[in-house]
Amino acid sequence: MAKLTDLGQPMKIVGIEISCHADSLTISQPLYIDSILRKYKMDNANPVSMPLDPNIKLKPNEDKRESNHSNDYASLIGSLQYLATTTHPDIAYAVNWLAAYTANPSFEHYGAAKCVLRYVKDTRNYGITYHAHSERHIGPADSNFFYGFADAAYANADDNRLISRYVFLSNGGAITWGVKEADYYCPVVY
Repeated sequence: MAKLTDLGQPMKIVGIEISCHADSLTISQPLYIDSILRKYKMDNANPVSMPLDPNIKLKPNEDKRESNHSNDYASLIGSLQYLATTTHPDIAYAVNWLAAYTANPSFEHYGAAKCVLRYVKDTRNYGITYHAHSERHIGPADSNFFYGFADAAYANADDNRLISRYVFLSNGGAITWGVKEADYYCPVVY
């Protein structure tokens, strides 16, 4: 018979830090964020309060004379994608939008991705908290029950793209989330 060893409370798993409290558990990735910031020389950059400037209008890179940083850009987007899918749902939309330009990014796309880095610098200590008691969060009284929210914007006025988002929560924390964007085609009916 194999012997079991109690290693105590978990503190980290695959780069995700776990903080256990009396009535809650929080997952976050401040050390991972610091490593991304150092890799892209953004550790001394000024933080911003939003992942993307709402006034920015990105479009495909049609100027072939611009330097193509696709490998570096793809690596940055991949790093941000991991962060967005593990502990930072707040950047999921921005990262998904920027990932659409991975094949041929321009300097404008790279600058927008660095804006997301500046945002995560400001929110590096944010995480997802799960509460032990159901009265600590919005939703059903049964803490074993999960609930979700969804939203869709059809034919966005700026670029005619369909954007849908969802999040499912349990015990006050997100357990799954996503953003999907697609071209929207609206046929003319006579």
